[in-house]
Amino acid sequence: MKFTDKEIMLAKRMKEAGLVWSSPQPGNWFLLGGDPSLVKFIRITNHYWYISAHRKICEVWWLDSGRQVWLPLWHQCREMLEEAGWRHFHLTHNIGCRFEDDGGAISVSVERGSESVGARGETDLEAIYKLIYYDLVGDKYDSSVEGM
Repeated sequence: MKFTDKEIMLAKRMKEAGLVWSSPQPGNWFLLGGDPSLVKFIRITNHYWYISAHRKICEVWWLDSGRQVWLPLWHQCREMLEEAGWRHFHLTHNIGCRFEDDGGAISVSVERGSESVGARGETDLEAIYKLIYYDLVGDKYDSSVEGM
């Protein structure tokens, strides 16, 4: 799976804001050592964790979720937002818009009680990462992520 530079930057911001990757699981993607070229996939064979690394299989007994940057997938993002009380997900593809003019072709919005928030991105993952970042930092939300 390919992650964009913006998605990786947002994942780093989410981690800095307190997103915890409590237990690496098969199917998780993560950034190894902060290098965007080292995005890895976790899979399991028997009882060992493995990642694919330059066409080699490596045991990752050393994988420390506290040092790695987790790149959650769409369904994992939805689960996190739902656990935080967000409901009524709306995903909109804005056909014909120009990324640089309006923040992205894809919009995602959610509601919690009377609060409604939305974010735009060039990808659905970028947009939902912005919502998670918003949920983590609340009123300290840095609107500069919208221009990313």
